[in-house]
Amino acid sequence: RVDLHAIDATLLISTQVWTATRPSSIQLALLAWGVAYGISDSGVSTLTVWRWGNDNRRRRIDIALLNAGFTVGALLGPTLVAASLQWNTASGHRWAFLVIAALAVIECFYLGIQPATQLPLCPADKKRDADSPGGHGGDGASSGGKFSPQPPRLLKSYYEVKHAEESKRRRRYDCGFITAMSLINLCVTGCEHGLATWLSPYGIEQGHLSEERMAFMSSVYWGVMCAGRVGWAIISGMITSTWPMLFFDVIMCLLGATMILLCGVVDSRGQMFEPILWVSAVGVGLGVASALPCVYSLPPEAQVPMTPLSMAMLNAMATVGEIFFPYVIGLAFGQKAFWVLGSLMSGSMGVALVMAVCAWRASISVVFSR
Repeated sequence: RVDLHAIDATLLISTQVWTATRPSSIQLALLAWGVAYGISDSGVSTLTVWRWGNDNRRRRIDIALLNAGFTVGALLGPTLVAASLQWNTASGHRWAFLVIAALAVIECFYLGIQPATQLPLCPADKKRDADSPGGHGGDGASSGGKFSPQPPRLLKSYYEVKHAEESKRRRRYDCGFITAMSLINLCVTGCEHGLATWLSPYGIEQGHLSEERMAFMSSVYWGVMCAGRVGWAIISGMITSTWPMLFFDVIMCLLGATMILLCGVVDSRGQMFEPILWVSAVGVGLGVASALPCVYSLPPEAQVPMTPLSMAMLNAMATVGEIFFPYVIGLAFGQKAFWVLGSLMSGSMGVALVMAVCAWRASISVVFSR
């Protein structure tokens, strides 16, 4: 129900922004809106990961749909606001926020009428329920068995072993896997937002391209990203593992970042600069499209518990990447050090590739041993 409250807060804040006239009121409303969005973003992602228990296919599809929805909303939002500004009412109300508030009402109502879903029993609960008087072999609903608060593969008790050494080894594996996924998240989101922020200034300053051409290139970059996430949502249910897609994403980002480095080598006024930059933008856009949903889908597939702390770590590292990369690149551009864009992206995606290989190798022995 926490997410319902966050969505409800979005409704109230949207209405406040719609009616506000003073800049301070709008700023305060937007600050509160950011808090509500943060709760909804993390909460919905966590619930989506936990929802399907051991069903990796359904989880993979839902996470892909969730991220595709984020991207579609990010593309439609500016269009809605632009239309609101163009056809503003005489009272000065911003009807785009009223539309968002109406959508929040519909979502709150729909989620509120959904029946509560009982999560599956963990193995220990099933055994206790079967051994109890009148037990029904794990049918917790009919025998009074206690339902676990999380799906089986997400429970710490699921990994309890007889020997302390084995338990320590599993904890090291879980911690190492989440750390690797978090670093991949940082690198991917950093490259995504770093290139999205500074692609146009890079082409204009380094390649002497016009603003119109770079605006079109930036639009194609976002379009490729959106198409990639929608495409991943379509094919995610047709595959048996997320690992091949993650490696494809990381390698595409690495190749695209390398092409940006190549842009700094060729003559900026020559004929090759713009085609190489186009290839780089499309490659990175395609690579970052499904990397984020892959990162959130892989821990349960690798039998790593997705605890709230794990989700918080993934989200925190993604936020660090979103902030750190554009800031550092911006500082470098202020000093005319345009080579930092390609260097930072290439280095970070090299780290992401190493982390992906290490996590994949560690998961093989664990998955096949169970």
